[in-house]
Amino acid sequence: MEDWEIKSYVDTNEPLYCAGGFALEGIGGKYIEKIEGCFSNVMGLSLPWLRENLYS
Repeated sequence: MEDWEIKSYVDTNEPLYCAGGFALEGIGGKYIEKIEGCFSNVMGLSLPWLRENLYS
C-alpha cells in the first residue's frame, strides 16, 4: 500500500474497530489479495466445521 492509501484508509476510522486493523468485509477488503483456508474461519467461527460437528 502507498502511504496515501494507508492514510486514506485510517481516515475512515474502520481500522479502529477491527481486529488486526482491517475489515475483510468492509473497506479494507480491497487490500486483501487472497485468503488461505476457510473463509468462514478467517471471518470468525468456521461454519462448515460447526455444521459438521452439530450433526455428528
